[in-house]
Amino acid sequence: MSIRTLLAAAASTAAVLACVPLPVSYYVGDEGVGRLSYNSCSIGGTPEGLVVSRAGIDALVSVQTVGEDEVVHVRYDIAQGHRAQLAGRRVVVDLRDGSRPRVGAINSIDRSDRVPTGGYQALPARRAGLSPPDLVMDDSPWPASPTGPRPPLPVRHYWVATHVQSGHAQRLWVGLPDLAVDGALVAFPELRFERRSSVVMAPLNC
Repeated sequence: MSIRTLLAAAASTAAVLACVPLPVSYYVGDEGVGRLSYNSCSIGGTPEGLVVSRAGIDALVSVQTVGEDEVVHVRYDIAQGHRAQLAGRRVVVDLRDGSRPRVGAINSIDRSDRVPTGGYQALPARRAGLSPPDLVMDDSPWPASPTGPRPPLPVRHYWVATHVQSGHAQRLWVGLPDLAVDGALVAFPELRFERRSSVVMAPLNC
Protein backbone atom coordinates (compact mmCIF):
# COMPACT_ATOMS: atom_id res chain seq x y z
CA MET A 1 0.00 0.00 0.00
CA SER A 2 1.42 3.41 -0.97
CA ILE A 3 2.15 6.18 1.52
CA ARG A 4 -0.46 8.34 -0.19
CA THR A 5 -3.11 5.65 0.30
CA LEU A 6 -2.17 5.25 3.96
CA LEU A 7 -2.38 8.98 4.57
CA ALA A 8 -5.79 9.15 2.88
CA ALA A 9 -7.08 6.26 5.01
CA ALA A 10 -5.74 7.89 8.18
CA ALA A 11 -7.38 11.21 7.31
CA SER A 12 -10.68 9.47 6.61
CA THR A 13 -10.55 7.62 9.93
CA ALA A 14 -9.76 10.82 11.82
CA ALA A 15 -12.67 12.57 10.17
CA VAL A 16 -15.04 9.79 11.22
CA LEU A 17 -13.71 9.67 14.77
CA ALA A 18 -14.01 13.45 15.09
CA CYS A 19 -17.78 13.31 14.52
CA VAL A 20 -20.55 11.36 16.19
CA PRO A 21 -24.18 10.80 15.13
CA LEU A 22 -26.42 12.90 17.34
CA PRO A 23 -30.24 13.02 17.34
CA VAL A 24 -31.30 16.64 17.70
CA SER A 25 -34.59 18.46 18.01
CA TYR A 26 -34.62 22.16 17.38
CA TYR A 27 -36.77 25.12 16.38
CA VAL A 28 -36.27 26.96 13.10
CA GLY A 29 -37.57 30.47 12.55
CA ASP A 30 -39.63 31.61 9.56
CA GLU A 31 -37.43 33.37 7.01
CA GLY A 32 -40.43 35.36 5.80
CA VAL A 33 -39.76 37.99 8.49
CA GLY A 34 -36.01 37.62 9.02
CA ARG A 35 -32.91 35.69 8.07
CA LEU A 36 -31.51 32.52 9.57
CA SER A 37 -28.14 32.86 11.29
CA TYR A 38 -25.45 30.17 11.53
CA ASN A 39 -22.21 30.01 13.50
CA SER A 40 -19.15 27.74 13.52
CA CYS A 41 -20.85 25.31 15.93
CA SER A 42 -24.23 25.17 14.21
CA ILE A 43 -24.50 21.38 14.42
CA GLY A 44 -25.32 19.70 11.15
CA GLY A 45 -26.18 23.02 9.56
CA THR A 46 -28.93 23.84 12.07
CA PRO A 47 -29.36 27.61 12.49
CA GLU A 48 -28.49 29.32 15.76
CA GLY A 49 -31.53 31.57 15.42
CA LEU A 50 -33.52 34.07 13.37
CA VAL A 51 -32.29 37.64 12.92
CA VAL A 52 -34.89 40.41 12.72
CA SER A 53 -33.81 44.00 12.06
CA ARG A 54 -35.67 47.14 13.04
CA ALA A 55 -34.46 50.76 13.25
CA GLY A 56 -30.81 49.78 13.04
CA ILE A 57 -31.11 47.14 15.78
CA ASP A 58 -30.64 43.42 15.08
CA ALA A 59 -32.39 40.91 17.34
CA LEU A 60 -31.12 37.32 17.10
CA VAL A 61 -33.99 35.18 18.43
CA SER A 62 -33.85 31.47 19.17
CA VAL A 63 -36.06 28.91 20.92
CA GLN A 64 -34.33 26.05 22.73
CA THR A 65 -35.79 23.04 24.51
CA VAL A 66 -34.61 22.73 28.11
CA GLY A 67 -36.21 19.91 30.09
CA GLU A 68 -39.98 20.36 29.95
CA ASP A 69 -39.72 24.00 28.96
CA GLU A 70 -38.66 26.08 26.02
CA VAL A 71 -36.30 29.00 26.52
CA VAL A 72 -36.61 32.05 24.29
CA HIS A 73 -33.22 33.70 23.85
CA VAL A 74 -32.72 37.16 22.36
CA ARG A 75 -29.42 38.85 21.57
CA TYR A 76 -29.77 42.55 20.83
CA ASP A 77 -27.00 43.92 18.61
CA ILE A 78 -26.53 47.65 19.11
CA ALA A 79 -24.51 49.35 16.38
CA GLN A 80 -22.52 52.53 16.85
CA GLY A 81 -24.59 55.64 17.39
CA HIS A 82 -27.73 53.82 18.62
CA ARG A 83 -29.35 53.56 22.03
CA ALA A 84 -32.13 51.12 22.88
CA GLN A 85 -34.18 50.21 25.92
CA LEU A 86 -36.79 47.54 26.54
CA ALA A 87 -40.24 49.13 26.57
CA GLY A 88 -41.70 46.01 28.20
CA ARG A 89 -40.56 42.81 29.86
CA ARG A 90 -43.02 40.25 28.50
CA VAL A 91 -42.23 37.60 25.92
CA VAL A 92 -45.48 36.06 24.66
CA VAL A 93 -45.54 32.59 23.10
CA ASP A 94 -48.75 31.65 21.31
CA LEU A 95 -49.39 28.08 20.09
CA ARG A 96 -52.53 29.13 18.19
CA ASP A 97 -54.27 25.94 19.25
CA GLY A 98 -57.02 27.53 21.33
CA SER A 99 -54.96 27.54 24.53
CA ARG A 100 -53.98 30.70 26.36
CA PRO A 101 -50.68 32.30 25.28
CA ARG A 102 -47.72 31.61 27.53
CA VAL A 103 -46.00 34.65 29.00
CA GLY A 104 -42.40 34.81 30.17
CA ALA A 105 -40.73 37.72 31.93
CA ILE A 106 -37.34 39.27 31.19
CA ASN A 107 -35.83 39.84 34.62
CA SER A 108 -32.32 40.95 33.68
CA ILE A 109 -29.94 41.76 30.85
CA ASP A 110 -26.64 39.94 30.49
CA ARG A 111 -23.85 42.03 28.98
CA SER A 112 -21.28 39.20 28.93
CA ASP A 113 -22.70 36.26 27.02
CA ARG A 114 -25.76 34.17 26.20
CA VAL A 115 -27.90 33.48 29.26
CA PRO A 116 -27.15 29.93 30.56
CA THR A 117 -30.10 27.64 29.88
CA GLY A 118 -29.85 26.16 33.37
CA GLY A 119 -29.71 29.53 35.11
CA TYR A 120 -26.96 31.22 37.06
CA GLN A 121 -26.93 28.95 40.13
CA ALA A 122 -23.44 27.66 39.37
CA LEU A 123 -22.15 30.98 38.03
CA PRO A 124 -22.23 33.49 40.89
CA ALA A 125 -19.78 35.84 39.17
CA ARG A 126 -21.99 36.04 36.10
CA ARG A 127 -25.08 36.50 38.25
CA ALA A 128 -23.45 39.38 40.11
CA GLY A 129 -22.75 41.14 36.83
CA LEU A 130 -26.32 41.13 35.51
CA SER A 131 -28.03 44.41 34.72
CA PRO A 132 -31.67 45.37 35.35
CA PRO A 133 -34.10 45.05 32.42
CA ASP A 134 -34.42 48.84 32.11
CA LEU A 135 -30.74 49.14 31.17
CA VAL A 136 -30.02 51.54 28.30
CA MET A 137 -28.25 49.40 25.69
CA ASP A 138 -25.76 51.41 23.65
CA ASP A 139 -22.42 51.10 21.89
CA SER A 140 -20.35 52.18 24.89
CA PRO A 141 -16.99 50.35 25.11
CA TRP A 142 -16.25 47.67 27.66
CA PRO A 143 -14.52 48.89 30.83
CA ALA A 144 -10.73 48.78 30.69
CA SER A 145 -9.11 45.46 31.57
CA PRO A 146 -6.11 45.11 33.94
CA THR A 147 -3.87 45.20 30.87
CA GLY A 148 -5.35 48.42 29.48
CA PRO A 149 -8.32 49.73 27.48
CA ARG A 150 -10.26 47.34 25.30
CA PRO A 151 -10.56 48.00 21.55
CA PRO A 152 -13.86 49.56 20.41
CA LEU A 153 -16.37 47.17 18.87
CA PRO A 154 -18.58 48.00 15.88
CA VAL A 155 -21.51 46.26 17.61
CA ARG A 156 -22.29 45.65 21.27
CA HIS A 157 -24.25 42.54 22.27
CA TYR A 158 -26.85 42.29 25.04
CA TRP A 159 -28.59 39.01 25.94
CA VAL A 160 -31.95 38.23 27.54
CA ALA A 161 -33.89 34.99 28.01
CA THR A 162 -37.06 33.63 29.57
CA HIS A 163 -38.62 30.19 30.15
CA VAL A 164 -42.03 29.26 28.79
CA GLN A 165 -43.96 25.99 28.91
CA SER A 166 -45.20 25.09 25.45
CA GLY A 167 -45.23 21.30 25.78
CA HIS A 168 -42.66 21.12 22.98
CA ALA A 169 -45.23 22.35 20.50
CA GLN A 170 -44.72 21.66 16.82
CA ARG A 171 -45.21 25.34 16.00
CA LEU A 172 -45.21 28.46 18.11
CA TRP A 173 -45.29 32.21 17.59
CA VAL A 174 -43.03 34.49 19.65
CA GLY A 175 -43.94 38.08 20.46
CA LEU A 176 -41.06 40.25 21.70
CA PRO A 177 -41.43 43.40 23.80
CA ASP A 178 -41.18 46.73 22.00
CA LEU A 179 -37.94 48.68 22.08
CA ALA A 180 -37.41 52.39 22.56
CA VAL A 181 -34.73 53.09 19.94
CA ASP A 182 -33.16 56.54 19.82
CA GLY A 183 -36.28 58.01 21.39
CA ALA A 184 -38.83 56.25 19.14
CA LEU A 185 -40.92 53.18 19.96
CA VAL A 186 -40.17 50.22 17.68
CA ALA A 187 -42.22 47.01 17.44
CA PHE A 188 -40.89 43.66 16.24
CA PRO A 189 -43.09 41.33 14.20
CA GLU A 190 -44.47 38.11 15.63
CA LEU A 191 -42.01 35.33 14.82
CA ARG A 192 -43.05 31.81 13.86
CA PHE A 193 -40.85 28.85 14.86
CA GLU A 194 -41.29 25.24 13.75
CA ARG A 195 -39.91 22.23 15.60
CA ARG A 196 -37.77 19.84 13.59
CA SER A 197 -35.91 16.63 14.36
CA SER A 198 -32.98 14.98 12.63
CA VAL A 199 -29.83 12.95 13.17
CA VAL A 200 -26.66 14.90 12.39
CA MET A 201 -22.94 14.23 12.48
CA ALA A 202 -21.75 16.46 15.31
CA PRO A 203 -18.09 17.51 15.64
CA LEU A 204 -16.63 16.59 19.00
CA ASN A 205 -14.82 19.92 19.36
CA CYS A 206 -18.09 21.86 19.42
